[in-house]
Amino acid sequence: MEDEDELQSIEDRDEDDQEIAELEDGEVPLVNMDSDQGLGLGHRVMHYTELILAAVMGGAYIGSTRKQKKELSALKKKIDDEER
Repeated sequence: MEDEDELQSIEDRDEDDQEIAELEDGEVPLVNMDSDQGLGLGHRVMHYTELILAAVMGGAYIGSTRKQKKELSALKKKIDDEER
């Protein structure tokens, strides 16, 4: 119970301490612009490579599945012909 009261008083203090500050200097960045280090061209190339590789692998899987279905149907047809 004491923890809840303490937490509530901290939240109340945080809400009271919030003030709006106006910046006079228009050159001041409002966000840390250095946070995207390493997300340049190399990062973009890696994503495109992954997309292309995923498409190629998907196509290979579909082709392999079709080939297996054709082989199975040919084997079933051969077995049916032998039974007759």
